Amino acid sequence: MNEPKEVKNKQSLSTIYNRVFISKNAFGEMFNESIKEKLLLCPVDGYFLTKEQYQALQKTNKELGNDNMLISITEYEDMFSTDSEHWEIENDLSYEDYVKLGIFLENAIYSSKGWGILISHEEHAVIGGSSVFIKTFKNYYSSWEEDMIRFDEMWSENHEEYGSDIQWIEGFKKTLE
Repeated sequence: MNEPKEVKNKQSLSTIYNRVFISKNAFGEMFNESIKEKLLLCPVDGYFLTKEQYQALQKTNKELGNDNMLISITEYEDMFSTDSEHWEIENDLSYEDYVKLGIFLENAIYSSKGWGILISHEEHAVIGGSSVFIKTFKNYYSSWEEDMIRFDEMWSENHEEYGSDIQWIEGFKKTLE
């Protein structure tokens, strides 16, 4: 098994990222028009996917013939500056080694194969890709339907307990259609 590699060629990463994403905002339209289907994942584990989500992603990636994934911290003003942080991880990287990356900011997991995930500080992530990619992911991640229910419950509680604004949610859900 290979260790995560810090990626130095930020120009090539920028090109790959921009093929998938038009934004780093996990609360609005974030995907390029090439992304055909999307799912909401909720909750995630801090700034990481849960073990089940991560393993479903690994299996999907492997089944579709991809050996690696890219991870980028998205909270930098210039995501691809010299100080920004990016890793390439092999598909067989264990979940335990994935969380050892010590990511404490919003981030994206994505691939040159045209899929991506944005992980938010609000304990949700959005995954997008081709119809085949999302169908395969759903086969490996059986909780995908419950995740939308959990998202709605979490934000209802946030609204009741903290007075959180929930006006944005309806528009956000439309971006998932």
